[in-house]
Amino acid sequence: MTTTQLTFPGAAVGLALMYLSLRTWWKGGRHPKDLLPFAGMFLLGSLSTMCAGGVLGWLAGCSAVGVNQGGAKAVGVTTGTQSGALAHGSLGALTPDGAVIVFLCSVAAGAAWKAAGKLDKRKMIAGGVCGATLTLTAGVAGALVWLPGVVNTLGASLRTALGGGRHPVTPPRRIWRRFVEAVAGAVLRLHGGSVVLAQRLLDWACSWCRSSYRHDLTGVRAALGPLARFGLLLCLGWLAARTVRTAPAVLWLISVVWGGAAAWIVTRNPAREDGGGDEPAPHAQPSKADVDDSLAVAPEAFAALVRELAGGGAGAHLAALAERLTGDSKDTDKVRALCRTLGVPWKESVRQPGRKVTVSTGVRVKDLPASILNPFPIPPNASDVAVVSAGQVRATGPATTTATPIVEEQAQGAVQIIRDGQHRTHSTARLRSS
Repeated sequence: MTTTQLTFPGAAVGLALMYLSLRTWWKGGRHPKDLLPFAGMFLLGSLSTMCAGGVLGWLAGCSAVGVNQGGAKAVGVTTGTQSGALAHGSLGALTPDGAVIVFLCSVAAGAAWKAAGKLDKRKMIAGGVCGATLTLTAGVAGALVWLPGVVNTLGASLRTALGGGRHPVTPPRRIWRRFVEAVAGAVLRLHGGSVVLAQRLLDWACSWCRSSYRHDLTGVRAALGPLARFGLLLCLGWLAARTVRTAPAVLWLISVVWGGAAAWIVTRNPAREDGGGDEPAPHAQPSKADVDDSLAVAPEAFAALVRELAGGGAGAHLAALAERLTGDSKDTDKVRALCRTLGVPWKESVRQPGRKVTVSTGVRVKDLPASILNPFPIPPNASDVAVVSAGQVRATGPATTTATPIVEEQAQGAVQIIRDGQHRTHSTARLRSS
C-alpha cells in the first residue's frame, strides 16, 4: 500500500494530465472506445496504490514522488510560491484473491500496450499516472471506495468457481448487487458533499457582497458596493458559461474538481453527508475525553460571551470563542467539548460581523438553550459590587435590606458572573487586554 502523501502541486500535475487526455478525446470524435486506454490504466493505477509491494506498488510510489517533485518545481517556477500536502486517502489493502484479479488486469494491460499505437500509449501512461497519484487524495479515494470490494469479491468468486463451487451462477449476482450498492453509496456521498459545497459557495458569495455595504451612507449610495460585487459575480458566471460552450472539454475538468472536493468534504466529516450542520445529539452525554478537555465556564457566562461576540449578528464563531476563552483561535476542540457539556449546538455558515471571514462554523444566538439565558439586567449600583475569585464564598454579615452582589471571574477574566442577594445572576463578557 502506497503511503506517500500527495502535495497540492502534485495533484495539479495529475489534473493537468487528465485535462489534456480528455481534451484530445473530445476533439477527436468523442467515441467511448477511445476512452478505454485512459480509463483502464486509471483503474489499474488506482489498484496499484493498494499493492503492498511488487512492481505495481513500486511504480505507484515512484509516480507519487515524481509528480510531487515535478509539481513543486513547475508551480515554483511559474508563480514563485509553494503549497502544502493534501489529506491522504487510501483504498485499503488487497486480499490474496483480489491480488490475482489485479495480476490478470496487469497482463491484459501489458497485451494492450504491446498492440497500442503511439497516441494510445500516451493515453495509457497519462491514465496510469493519474490513477496512481490522484487516488492518494482523500476525495478521489472516497469516490472510488467501491473498487476494492468489487476486486476482492471478484477474486473470491473466481476462486470458488475454479474450486468446483455448487452454484457458479450465484457469485456474479452477488457481485453485481454489491457493485450497485457501492455505486449508489458513492452517488449519495457525492450528492451530500455537493450540497454542502454549494451551500458554502453561496454563503461566501452572499457574505462577500454584504460586506461592502456602507453603513455610513444612506439610500442607493450605501448599496452600490453590494450591487457592484453582485454584478461582478454575474459577469464571471457569464464568462464561465461562455468558456464552457467554446471549449466543452473544460467541463470535464470542472466536474472532476467539483466531485473531488465534494467527496473530500464527506470523507473529512461523514456526519455532514446530508448537508446538515454538525451538532450534538439532543440527549447525548459528553464522553470522558470531552469532559477532560472542556473549559470551566458557567452556562450563563458562555451565553453572555456568545451574545457579546455576535454583536447583533447571527452568532459567534468557534474560533472567536476559542480566542477569548483560551487565547488561541485554533483551539476549537475545547469549545466544541464545552458546547457538548452545556448542550449547545453549533452550526456551519454562522455569520459574525466584524471578522475577516464573516461566515464560519459557530454558535447561533437563537440556538442557545433557554435554561442558560439570563433575563435579569446588570445591577445599577456598580459601586456595591464585590469581586471574588471563582469558588470563593463571600463573608456574610448582619442582614441588611440591600445585599451586595458578588462577581465571579471565569476563563481567566474573560467572563464575569454577577450574583445578587436574591439568587439572581447576570453574565457579562470582557475584552482581553492585548
